[in-house]
Amino acid sequence: MVLWLASKRRPLSLDAAGSLPDRRMGNPKAQARTVARMRRLSGDSLLHADLTAGSRGRYSLQVVSWFAFCPRTWTALLDEDAPQNAWVCVGEHVRAGRGGQDRSTLHLIVTRHCLERAIERAGVRDVAGVLRLLRELWKSTAPLEAPACEWFVPIAGDGVAVLVHDPKTRALLAKTTLERAKVDPAALQRTEAAIAAARALLWNGRHRQTAAGGPL
Repeated sequence: MVLWLASKRRPLSLDAAGSLPDRRMGNPKAQARTVARMRRLSGDSLLHADLTAGSRGRYSLQVVSWFAFCPRTWTALLDEDAPQNAWVCVGEHVRAGRGGQDRSTLHLIVTRHCLERAIERAGVRDVAGVLRLLRELWKSTAPLEAPACEWFVPIAGDGVAVLVHDPKTRALLAKTTLERAKVDPAALQRTEAAIAAARALLWNGRHRQTAAGGPL
């Protein structure tokens, strides 16, 4: 599955780290041009890119991309190193301009079994549809911490992804996809409430930090 996805990337597509531009991106207009070029080059590997432009080399660039994940070594891989049974993971890299610090986070790991069942439930038949599923899963849970118990997240079609905490990477692990009719509605409601509460807690923490004059 992952090798098939990788084969459909554009010829100039780059991994999340390689697609990031040089730290010196000039003024806000030059920063926007650089990010637009990065989007063109990255192609289908790029799930999300968000630029907060600034003057004098100060900016923040968030890049979210998918890449291969080896379940045997439990590490992220470049496409050419991926085994036939590789999984998919979604990672975020934030590049800060002058005076800032870069950070990388592995947010979501999707097992091959989970992705295949999600594709089946959603009736997906092309790469664009698979990437929509990955983007949907990422947007449903980012940038929340992995839960202590199972989360049941509805996805396209009649599927529900089952997500758990992965202690090795501290990321979300989507282990399987179930038919929505077989999932307890109360479990869906608990997950929705837990995600809403986590988002509110995260927003309040950022709001307090900003009000105090600290960084976002």
